[in-house]
Amino acid sequence: MKQETLRVVLAQRPIVWTDPEANLSLMVEDIRTAAEGGAHLVVFPEVMLTGFDLKVAQSARPWQGAELERLRTLAQEHQIAIASSAFVWDDETVPRCYYNRAYIALPDGSIYSQDKRHLFSMAGEDRLLTPGKGYDTITYRGWRIRLITCYDLRFPVWCRNRTHTDGSLDYDLLLVVANWPRPRITAWRTLLKARAIENVAYVIGVNRIGSDPFGTDYSGESLAYDYLGRPLTEAEPYADKLLRTTLEREPLEAFRQKFPVWRDSDHFTIHS
Repeated sequence: MKQETLRVVLAQRPIVWTDPEANLSLMVEDIRTAAEGGAHLVVFPEVMLTGFDLKVAQSARPWQGAELERLRTLAQEHQIAIASSAFVWDDETVPRCYYNRAYIALPDGSIYSQDKRHLFSMAGEDRLLTPGKGYDTITYRGWRIRLITCYDLRFPVWCRNRTHTDGSLDYDLLLVVANWPRPRITAWRTLLKARAIENVAYVIGVNRIGSDPFGTDYSGESLAYDYLGRPLTEAEPYADKLLRTTLEREPLEAFRQKFPVWRDSDHFTIHS
């Protein structure tokens, strides 16, 4: 059955460096709070379990490991979807490959995942991790959701909301989990807004706050935009808080019918 609204909590939080237990404890409390408030989805920053520690042999988690299994169980217990990313490896891959894998744990016990496509070469991410090769769309409560990670936001072709043969679009909501530094925060805000306008979709970006051991400063400034690029909710810089927003389907569909701009878009193919 088509759901008309999607209630989302944006968890703008600091990350305890390389301490999954401490971070998981914070996530557990936020998940409980979000669920008690009637949210359908709670979104955490990128690599919430460990922070952006590129000593991946130590920081990466097994994809079927204890922490992610705990999040899957929490999604079932509280009947809420949970999104973030983590450095992970797959046990069946030989030799071992590591990924920055975004995920949404769903209330039915399933987990949707999307490996980060664009690895941040200026920090050496491309030398240590394997890029994603494809993308998909998850349907949750009748909403089609695309999940991307941080640096992916800078690449509009990868984010493009493409048209199916029946005239429908890939997604209604573009969800971005990030560790986006303060010096480049203007780009963060601008690109989130641009992705919303050009793809005629809701866009939510959740960014961390605080600093890491390398002195990188993160101001958060998590945001939700509607399909016209209008802000729905916006976190103050460095605010350690949960934000709530409600996405409405009816005005989105009405605007898409009135202004089907994607019909004039260019057709293209992405080669992995």
